[in-house]
Amino acid sequence: MKLFRFAQEEGTLITQYDSHFKMTKLLANTGDVHMSCMYVNSGDCIGTHETTVPQLFLVVQGEGIVRGSDKQEMRVKAGEAAFWKAGEYHAARSETGMMAIVIEGLDIKPDQFMKEFLPTPTPETSLY
Repeated sequence: MKLFRFAQEEGTLITQYDSHFKMTKLLANTGDVHMSCMYVNSGDCIGTHETTVPQLFLVVQGEGIVRGSDKQEMRVKAGEAAFWKAGEYHAARSETGMMAIVIEGLDIKPDQFMKEFLPTPTPETSLY
């Protein structure tokens, strides 16, 4: 057995697209699937950018706000996920901090295994 660390202090600071968050890569060069752990601290954000392949954003700790191409902001918390199709513009932020596992790949179809839900939209004000 081998042990590995993917804690926030192991991550790389990402500032592209007016972002400010840390990311630790978990899997890469495994066909078309890439997997990362993203740490969005209180007040931090993942700036608006386009997905190149489908992306599943699984919140495992904390809570935050996600947005897709329709620019509607939705709250997500631990145990919930956002899914963006290829070519969709998206962003995320957190007021209190969140950690998410992000899986990107051509054949990601979360609706095969997870139940879809309709969260409450956030108020009209936006920090994006």
